This record gives sequence, C-alpha cells and structure tokens, in this order.
Amino acid sequence: MKRRVNLLYYLNPNWEPTWGDEFGIYDDNGETLIKAAARTFNRCVIFDTHDKSYHGLPNPINFPSDDPRRSMLLYYYTVAQRPTFQIMEDALYSALWKSMGFTDKRGNKTRDYT
Repeated sequence: MKRRVNLLYYLNPNWEPTWGDEFGIYDDNGETLIKAAARTFNRCVIFDTHDKSYHGLPNPINFPSDDPRRSMLLYYYTVAQRPTFQIMEDALYSALWKSMGFTDKRGNKTRDYT
C-alpha cells in the first residue's frame, strides 16, 4: 500500500496567528516554500503525498502550553505504484526528514516490517 493523500483538519477554535505553526508546502527539492497555510480553526489542508512532497512548519511555533495543538490527520492509501519521478526510496519506510539526511525520527532510512 502506498500513501497518496494526506488530510489535516485543524481543531483549535482559539488559535492566534501570533503563535506561528503555519503548515508549509515546499518545492520538489524541499528548499523553497511555495505556500503556507495558517492553522485556522476548521481549516482542512489536503495534499498529494510522495517521496518529494516536502511539507512542514516554516516558522517557529509559539503555542501556549495550556492550549495544546489539536488536529486530525488522515491518510489515503492505494495499491497502485506511484510514478517513478515521485519515488526516492523503494524500501518500506516511515516519514523521512530532509533536515536529518533523509532518515526517520529514529535515524533509520528504512524499516523492517516483517
């Protein structure tokens, strides 16, 4: 199964723009911010996901500790393979982080799912 679409739904009715925490979409190299969307209450962000769909938080987060960030995240999977221009790694892996040399949160490039 290949993850193809991500859906983020923001659930903080008291969100303030000064808290930062915008969601950013980057170019195919992960270098240039293309679009940033504020974490506005009731906003839904849907985007294509593949090995080069770089996304993240372009600005520092200044969210108050007594009002935690709340969101819902859904993934859509298909059996069909992605186009080759969207593939960087054939092996199974979780999210790879550009700032960590394309390793996951544990420092691994791939995972053993057996």
